[in-house]
Amino acid sequence: MRSAAEFHASGRKLVRLEFPHTEVQRFGNVAIVWSTFVVETEESGKHESSSGRATEIFVWKHGVWKHGRWSNPGWHTSSTK
Repeated sequence: MRSAAEFHASGRKLVRLEFPHTEVQRFGNVAIVWSTFVVETEESGKHESSSGRATEIFVWKHGVWKHGRWSNPGWHTSSTK
């Protein structure tokens, strides 16, 4: 996967990003998010679409900030197309 800087430098543009299905399951201070995604980019007038699945982990951090805050220590994506 390209970094944001590499993506920007390539001249590609993000045209569409959708998450058609998302589920969240919370276990105390940990939340797991499962999603499907569709992404469309454009480069030199040519559009390219891909889709896949994403899993993210969020952890609620108490006392670090005034009222606490969710942090995102890990995620994974896999393409289906």
